[in-house]
Amino acid sequence: MRDGKLTINEESYGALIVPYAQALPETTVRELLRLAEDGLTVLIMRDYPERIYFKPDSMLLTKLRGQENIYVRTYEDLPEYFRKEVTAGKIEGSFPYLSVMKRKTSAGTLYFFVNESKYKTVRTTFSVGEAEKLLWYDAMENRLFRSCLPEKDGTKGEAGQAQRELILEPYQSLFAFCGQTEEKAGLLAGELFGVQEIYEDPAVLPEPCSETETLAGAFRIYIQNVPEGGRKQLELSFLCNLAVPGLLPEYSGKICYETDFSIDMQEDEGKKKYYLDLGSVYETAEVFVNGSWAGIRICPPYRLDVTGLIHAGKNQLTVTVANTLAKERGNNVFDRAMPQEPTGLLGPVRIIKA
Repeated sequence: MRDGKLTINEESYGALIVPYAQALPETTVRELLRLAEDGLTVLIMRDYPERIYFKPDSMLLTKLRGQENIYVRTYEDLPEYFRKEVTAGKIEGSFPYLSVMKRKTSAGTLYFFVNESKYKTVRTTFSVGEAEKLLWYDAMENRLFRSCLPEKDGTKGEAGQAQRELILEPYQSLFAFCGQTEEKAGLLAGELFGVQEIYEDPAVLPEPCSETETLAGAFRIYIQNVPEGGRKQLELSFLCNLAVPGLLPEYSGKICYETDFSIDMQEDEGKKKYYLDLGSVYETAEVFVNGSWAGIRICPPYRLDVTGLIHAGKNQLTVTVANTLAKERGNNVFDRAMPQEPTGLLGPVRIIKA
């Protein structure tokens, strides 16, 4: 214990969560009491234990129930508790599926935001000190950004606080480095992840909006790891779930999608940015535009910056999707009853102008 916090390998923790159990060993209960007496917050899930192993009438349970710094919490209340009690940045609204982790260092504060929902997008703001500078880091891209969104993302909140807009799509995560100066925030990012260059583009790419064009042309679809080698074209020209009966319900491997599309670029659009949104993908996607590599996405949002790769007139798009081994090896006693996700590129595939 150090300053009321549990310290393990130089990492400090302000609370200890104890999963629900009907019975606990005596040594565990005594250690929980000792930690609470030293000032650590102990959160017991659902309810206190009913007994101690081999000591049905132990007075330790009575002491546990009355001990200061030991509380009972429900799993549903836990995210809100930590947002209020532990996390310094104030989150606007309630998002049970938004996890926020914080780490303080001598250079500044690190926040880690994770949207754990499979379907819902988080749209919120969080407040930090008005004088503090913020840098955003996307681990998937290994890039550091000055802003989270395309628009200016700092507005006045409560006295001495600045609100920062935050959007996270399902599965998406972002780091935020907060320091008294941009230099200190950058030093913290460099120390932890080795990144130095700061990009002016926003960390969160624009969502589909009014200036969005859906690629409605036919797709050429191939499976790549056929027994005879090479690839085999499917008798399909549209995007759909390939895991349905009659198509490829037991196929695990790569599927290649090719299509041609045209872009009408006006003379006044020279400064516009172009983004490719793949829609729904199961599971990973590698993208080439006009033969040039655009990037890889392993989870939503399946969106890439393709500015400079596309041009006025005819363009070619190639997307290679890989699913998991669940289709090929899922017919076993453990996985047979598990729900199966789709296979392939489901779309819609769109070009976003911003």
